[in-house]
Amino acid sequence: MSRGLQGRVSYELGSHSFCPCLSASGPQGSAVGPFHLPLFDLLNHSSHEAQRCTTLARANDGDAFEMRAKRDLSVGEEALWSYGSHGAAELLRTYGFVESSRNPYSTVMLTREEVAAAAVANSASLKEQPGDAKTAEARIQALEKAGRLPVVFTLRSDGDGNVTKVPEELLTAVQVLVMSKEEFGEWLAAGSIALGEGFLDEESLGGVVGCLLKISDSCLQRYPSAKAFSSGSSSHSSLGLMCKALKEEERQLILEFKKAVFLLAVAEEDVGEEGEEEELLEEEEEEDEEEEEDAAPLPVPPRRPALQLSGRSGGWQPTLRHVQPLEMAKPIAVGGGMGGRAQGGR
Repeated sequence: MSRGLQGRVSYELGSHSFCPCLSASGPQGSAVGPFHLPLFDLLNHSSHEAQRCTTLARANDGDAFEMRAKRDLSVGEEALWSYGSHGAAELLRTYGFVESSRNPYSTVMLTREEVAAAAVANSASLKEQPGDAKTAEARIQALEKAGRLPVVFTLRSDGDGNVTKVPEELLTAVQVLVMSKEEFGEWLAAGSIALGEGFLDEESLGGVVGCLLKISDSCLQRYPSAKAFSSGSSSHSSLGLMCKALKEEERQLILEFKKAVFLLAVAEEDVGEEGEEEELLEEEEEEDEEEEEDAAPLPVPPRRPALQLSGRSGGWQPTLRHVQPLEMAKPIAVGGGMGGRAQGGR
C-alpha cells in the first residue's frame, strides 16, 4: 500500500457490495487513493534524493499508474524510489527495514515533562529559576496558553543527517523556564512573544545552556550501551540488529544536538566579546574627541604684506599685496649754494 497517496475508500460496485473498491477509475471524488499497487511496491526505497532514479505518477487521465526513470540507468543499477519522507523509526515500524546510511528525515521527540524536569534539575544546583516542579509546571502552562508549547519538541536533522541548531520553540521554552520572576512578568506583559537566540545575554546564557545539556543527557539515557544491548537474546536477529541501528541513529542525533548547544554558547560568547571591543573603541574615540575639544588652538600670526610678482603687458613688475597706500612724504628742503631746492621722493 502506497503511503504517498491519500484518499478515501469507495463502494462503486453498488450499495449491496461488502467489498470496498480501491480503484483509480472509481466514482467522481473517490479516485484519489489510497491504492494497492502490485509490482510497484517491489521497488526499494531510498531517503536520499541523489539515489532515487524513478517517479510514480498517474497516467491516462488518472485511469492508470506508471513508473518512469528520471535519468538514464546504468546496467545493473537498482531502480529506487521514495516511500515518503519517513525517518528511520517510521520505516522500521511501517515497512520493517532500516537503511544502512544516515536518514535525513530521522527525528528525536522530547516531551514537555522531560524539558521541565531538566530545567528543575539544572536550577537545583544553581539555585535559580524555576527551582521546583510547581514553578516549572506553572510556566509550562503559560507557554501552552500562549501557543508556544508544541505537543512534543522535535529534534530534526538537516539534509546530511545532522542537527545544526537548537529548535526555536525548544529554546523559547527553556528561556521562559529559567528566567527570573521579574523577567517572567515582563515576558507575560509583552504578550508572551517567541524568544530565541536574539534574546540570549550573558546573564541567561549559563542557565539556558545548562538546561539544554541536561535535556540531551537525559535523552541519552534512553539508549542502552552497546554492551548492554548486545547481551539480549534477540540482539543478533534481523529485527534486533535493525533496532540497534535505529537506536544508534537516534543517539547520534542527540549527540549532534548537544554539539549545537555548545556552538550556541560559543557564538554568544563571541558576540559578547565583539560587543565589548566595540564599546572600548567607542570610548577611545569619545576620549580622543574630548581631548581635541579641550586643546587650545594655536595663535595665528597677523598677516604681513608680501612682495609678489604680477604679470603685466610690460613684463613682470613687483607689486605689494594687502598693503595700504603709502602717503607721499613731505618735501625736504636742502640748502645749497645755488639757493635751489630738491624734492625727496617716496
